Amino acid sequence: RPWPPGRPASPPSRHQSSTVFAPPLSAIMVVRYDSSSPTHFFLLYYGLLLSLALVPPPTTMAIRTRVTWVNGIAHNLDHMHDGRDGISSLFGGSPVEFCHNPTSMTSEDDYVGWGKDLTQAGTQKLGRITEEVDALVSHLKDAVSRVGPAGVVVHIAHSQGALITLLAARRLPPSDLSRIEVISFGGGAALRRSPETPFKRCVNYYSANDPILAIVPSAERALRSGFLGVCSGTGLPSEEPELVFLMPRANDPVADHGLLGPTYGEALEWEGRRYQRLYLPLHARAGRAAMAGTVAALGGLSESTREVLIGALGRTVVPFVMFVMEVNARVTRMTTELVRSVWVAVWMALRFVWEVLMEVLRAWRGEEEKYVPVSRPNAR
Repeated sequence: RPWPPGRPASPPSRHQSSTVFAPPLSAIMVVRYDSSSPTHFFLLYYGLLLSLALVPPPTTMAIRTRVTWVNGIAHNLDHMHDGRDGISSLFGGSPVEFCHNPTSMTSEDDYVGWGKDLTQAGTQKLGRITEEVDALVSHLKDAVSRVGPAGVVVHIAHSQGALITLLAARRLPPSDLSRIEVISFGGGAALRRSPETPFKRCVNYYSANDPILAIVPSAERALRSGFLGVCSGTGLPSEEPELVFLMPRANDPVADHGLLGPTYGEALEWEGRRYQRLYLPLHARAGRAAMAGTVAALGGLSESTREVLIGALGRTVVPFVMFVMEVNARVTRMTTELVRSVWVAVWMALRFVWEVLMEVLRAWRGEEEKYVPVSRPNAR
């Protein structure tokens, strides 16, 4: 049967654990290689790993970030775990913290519960503040406080989640909103930058055949007019269009509405590449790509060849990488101590030169040192 709006485009698999953020490495990228020359492949990728081991990674990113997500209707916790893992894979394995908008559905065939979800979304469209809105306000405040004054929160909202985000934004101070990038997919409300909601960045993706456009008049008018780059707060063209319309990939309004479906999935993938380029350090991206390529290559080899290569790598390359990283860490500590010692010596030398200069200056002025006896208290 067709999946209801807001439901993932394909039936989700069930995960037993809720603590895994990153997907399997083989899901990150696909590498084309010559299976007849596995030696060249492993030399290339493990050479990259060795070069990365020579440089100690920074302890923190230049810009601290959090990726958050609020869902649409008909999402239980299993759907949230699946969606979280899918988003994480597109955002370079970064942890995704979701704010669950719970469903009233007790099963996938519970149309009564689905109707209750739609009714709740309708009341939120009229401005009603629900528990889900309060939960998202707390969720975003916590995320903003964790990234600090210079950090960025990348918030993903889908379907009804955009309605909840709009109501939550009205209850957040401008100082918090200015550190939030909002990315909406098939939102029940178009999120815009304005003096009241000064998001750091705001973009709304809509599939051209998305049925939810019927309840978002501003987006529907923009689709008909073709003039997309206007910010409702200022009336001036913005640097980046806040409304982006996508060509449907499945030509099915329900499937194209899914966050990880064929249409919004491509836009989400592009946003993930943007996030990695702007906020993830280079060594993290390169190392993850190398490991992903290695896993993909191992999957294409025969069982016996794979076992031999894994055994050889486990006895040679991996210990060598660990040795290089340990030596590098010790050299770093020694360098730190050396710099500290040199700084003390330089400080003492500068102080000596300063005292000599002061003595020369006193002699040039003709000043003489005067002996001032220390007074003693009268002896009893």
